[in-house]
Amino acid sequence: MSPGSLAIVSRNWATMLDSGVEIVKATRLSAKKATDAKLRRAMGGVADDLAAGRQVGEALERTKVFPELFVDLIGTAEQAGAVPETLRSLADHYDNVVKLRREFRSQILPSALQGIAATLIIALVIYVLGLIADNRGGEAMDFTGLGLSGGTGALLFLLYVTTAVAILVGGYLLLTRSLATAQLTHRVLLAVPVIGSCMRDFALARFSWAYALTQDAGLPVKPSLEAALRATGNGAFRAESDFIIDQVMS
Repeated sequence: MSPGSLAIVSRNWATMLDSGVEIVKATRLSAKKATDAKLRRAMGGVADDLAAGRQVGEALERTKVFPELFVDLIGTAEQAGAVPETLRSLADHYDNVVKLRREFRSQILPSALQGIAATLIIALVIYVLGLIADNRGGEAMDFTGLGLSGGTGALLFLLYVTTAVAILVGGYLLLTRSLATAQLTHRVLLAVPVIGSCMRDFALARFSWAYALTQDAGLPVKPSLEAALRATGNGAFRAESDFIIDQVMS
């Protein structure tokens, strides 16, 4: 579920509840304003559960699609009678996530374009050297060490690069699908220069924002830490949850 869609729904939901709209009706109206079809269906299910007498936190959890932080905060806010205020805080949170992602993409775009350009230039050089060798009747210079030359060599080089990138991305997504493998993968990546420091900064930023959000919502320290550590999205941080919480509680 996209952060942008969650931000829109959270803000609309908070506005209607503040205006005195009954919660089931407010939930259905918020669902209609959702830009994401999955979120619309989920909000419709929440409205049905609320109409059946369930609590908001329970109804959100039953959908199995809302982020844990979202469910934790709304469940706590419901007990404290501060659902609209918490929804506005969540809307600000997801707006901030969207902003950070946009900034990250804009900063990494030049490097990504340089990488693509370099790959295309190498493929072009392979092709040109193959043409020169064909015209002179000699053997093409193999500056890549892969035995590639001419048009076929250029296409193979592009295929190799594309496959390598796909394997890296696909492998990362596969390894981080379960918590156990994510813990090991993220521990290894945190030790890699540059990549590790970036991942650590992202995790600390998410932790700080989530912890502030949960404390403002009145969540007790222990569940607040649990929710904030889950919000890091980093298996290495989540692996230390029990240790951190035990130390703080003691």
